[in-house]
Amino acid sequence: MNTEEHVLELLSAGKISATEGEELLKALSQRQRSSWERCVNPFESLNPTLGLLLGALGALAGVILSRSNVRFDGALDLHATPIPASVAEALLEQAVAWPLLAVVLWSAATLRVRQVRLVDFLSNVGVARLPYLIPAVMAGTMKDQLSVSPEQLLKAPPPGLLLLSLVTVPAVVWVVTWLWQSFRTASGLRGPKAGLLFAGALLAAEVLSKIVLGVLSVLLHHNGL
Repeated sequence: MNTEEHVLELLSAGKISATEGEELLKALSQRQRSSWERCVNPFESLNPTLGLLLGALGALAGVILSRSNVRFDGALDLHATPIPASVAEALLEQAVAWPLLAVVLWSAATLRVRQVRLVDFLSNVGVARLPYLIPAVMAGTMKDQLSVSPEQLLKAPPPGLLLLSLVTVPAVVWVVTWLWQSFRTASGLRGPKAGLLFAGALLAAEVLSKIVLGVLSVLLHHNGL
């Protein structure tokens, strides 16, 4: 067992915190990470305060885009809709898409690791969702073309719909990849069991987000918000 593996073992056993483990792994690294590695996993060097700020800015952009017929109606969902969200609905969707998802991933990590910080998950998840803004901005600029029924879209798809689809799929893959890397970095977990735990937590977050949004949406409409 090399030194890095020993640090990861201590982290998984809860003998050191995620922050301590991260600092030790950085100290043990003898080479600079490549640009590709930084792109795949930017979280190893991410300052939590900066991550929270970027996440908040991303959420604010999401609220603004929701007023342009773009809905973030689930932990992993992004849709263009005929009707824009109300401000209350937009804020609720961002709360579900960011903090709720972070809490679920953090809760899953605590099943295996004792010392994990919720702030790290909030910071990382906020940044991991930023690639969604790319197709969201595109959909927002096409709101007049997309604000029709699904049947009309199928009969006469707008010219930019194919391009939007081609951009959305890689964006979803990008977000899920970053969520996985953010989970690994914040928890220190590695291996197939960590992957299964992450996948289960992601599925649970998606189901829970739909339930929460469904219940609260009824309450919002009941109160005229």
